[in-house]
Amino acid sequence: MLPTKRVCTHHGLFHADDVFAVAALGRLFEVVIVRSRDPKVFGACDIRVDVGGEHDPEKMTFDHHQAGGAGVRPNGVPYASFGLVWKCFGTQICCGDAKVARMIDERLAQTIDADDNGVLLSEPLFERAPGRSVDPYIVPSLIDALNPNWHEPKDYDAAFKRAVYFASVVLEREIKRAEGIVGAETDVRKAIAAAKDPRILVLNYACPWQEAVLAEAPQALYVCYPSESGDWRVQAVPDAPDSFGMRQPLPAAWAGATAAELRRLTGLDDITFVHNNLFIAAALSQASALKMAELALA
Repeated sequence: MLPTKRVCTHHGLFHADDVFAVAALGRLFEVVIVRSRDPKVFGACDIRVDVGGEHDPEKMTFDHHQAGGAGVRPNGVPYASFGLVWKCFGTQICCGDAKVARMIDERLAQTIDADDNGVLLSEPLFERAPGRSVDPYIVPSLIDALNPNWHEPKDYDAAFKRAVYFASVVLEREIKRAEGIVGAETDVRKAIAAAKDPRILVLNYACPWQEAVLAEAPQALYVCYPSESGDWRVQAVPDAPDSFGMRQPLPAAWAGATAAELRRLTGLDDITFVHNNLFIAAALSQASALKMAELALA
């Protein structure tokens, strides 16, 4: 049974940093949420998040609104309340795995903290109309949408609890994702070591391989693996993490081809699909997947 802690954050409009900070604490404690900016109220609580005017983990106070803020990461991203809580408790929340905790900070906490501090720098993705661009819809946008709108009843406390529940689910899944990446690294390294041709790697099951391959297999161009659908996939190795670029795409002649055209182009009778963007292809057998990768090398 988790120990009970009274956790205070500010009342009224909420943001992703205070919501995720409380959600993170909820993985260690039975949290009783108190929402107030009254020093007498938050001073009587066990933990303070986004209120208190100081960052002092020994006092269990995690605020970043004081003069000078609460510090920045080595990469320059300043801390907000979620990042401060995660810095203090992240490894413990991740069952002692510091690497998993670091991945959560890099993937989730830094985006939330940067946005809350007003320093998130992102290029618009597409031009929507002259002078207007299509911006990415990020986690803080989702949390903002859970606040009551101007024409709705202003029950911010109930909305905050719903937002914390939503954030708890997201946080749980991101931890599972990071654990999966770390857990797969050993088998991916074995595949790198066993490769007959360092440009083609073969995995025995579908798993998150990109991080290990990018870091440890500079010659790798294609990865073959069985998919959850029962076929085999050939995937081009990206040129950077989370990039749509590729070290070497599949052959241009395969883009948009029908299954019959693909069979004619490759000589393989069980090839089924090649993506128009030439980053992934499918066949019914491992042998054909490997042959596709070999043809792509040529």
